[in-house]
Amino acid sequence: MKNQRPHDANCGECDMAEFAGISYEAAHAQVESDVQRRGPQAMSEPIMQFFAFEHLPEPLQAVSRSFAELARALVTTLPRNPERTVALRKLLEAKDCAVRAVLFQGEPR
Repeated sequence: MKNQRPHDANCGECDMAEFAGISYEAAHAQVESDVQRRGPQAMSEPIMQFFAFEHLPEPLQAVSRSFAELARALVTTLPRNPERTVALRKLLEAKDCAVRAVLFQGEPR
């Protein structure tokens, strides 16, 4: 039987678990451990403001939510350094492209 996600299908921690080949529970435990170890400063990353999605219409929220959750997981699990900043910036670029793909008005395929 396939390992079932314990909750929301759009969970950044669960996405990381699948990528890393570990259990969902282990991924969530790791994030919680990292947050406790690093404290609240783990989330003090200015770029995170651009991953907010609550203000968007529902179709765009659905696209943006998974990017926000993955960004949060990266901030809580990776040490703060230039490479983490680049990872977040590229993730933000990808989120913007995905939102524009939903809004695209070009010729249908």
